[in-house]
Amino acid sequence: MGNLKIKYLIIFSTLFINCYGQKDGDTKCEISTNNVSQAEYDEAIKIWMDCLVAERIKEKSKAELYNDISGTHIEGPYLFLEDKMSDVYLSYKALSAILSDKELKENLQSNDPAIKYYSFWAVTEKEHEDVFELLKTLINDTTKISTNMGCIIDAITIADLCINRVTEKYVHDDVDYKPKNYQLTVTEKAELDELVLNSDLDLQYKKTLLSIKQKTD
Repeated sequence: MGNLKIKYLIIFSTLFINCYGQKDGDTKCEISTNNVSQAEYDEAIKIWMDCLVAERIKEKSKAELYNDISGTHIEGPYLFLEDKMSDVYLSYKALSAILSDKELKENLQSNDPAIKYYSFWAVTEKEHEDVFELLKTLINDTTKISTNMGCIIDAITIADLCINRVTEKYVHDDVDYKPKNYQLTVTEKAELDELVLNSDLDLQYKKTLLSIKQKTD
């Protein structure tokens, strides 16, 4: 329990620093989170992020937003020791807000690894009912891409990234953790596991499944 409290304190403190001083040039999105409840804090963060996204949409064209996120690198909301939201992530959120469902799904066939993954991420955040069917079209993509999710820098396949996005709740240590995007149902995950285990794909997810299987056999 003590470690859990420390973890939440660190997360809270980091977000407080990030949002309290956030102005991003001409952006009118600075907020105060002094002496507020957790619910009020969460709402303030949402308002702040929505404001930043709205300002980014005003600042940049769709083509410019695509250019911001394209490539072979993925960034989460915050970079380690940065005092503001990741610029790439902000452009992703802005693009996600203006693209239609049809455009997002078409992007899953993109030759650009980052555009492909960010588009899948957006689809999961919108919690479309066909997320699993879309995932199955991506599990063969073993293109490696670099990621920076806060203080964790890694190189991982597109397939593993997409799988991880929709299976968070099955591996998270905190039983009360609530992912902010679509999570596979138990039935869908079982089907995914079977597909991956019976494939010749070189995926970290498959290695994890095999490791678990060996321990339980």
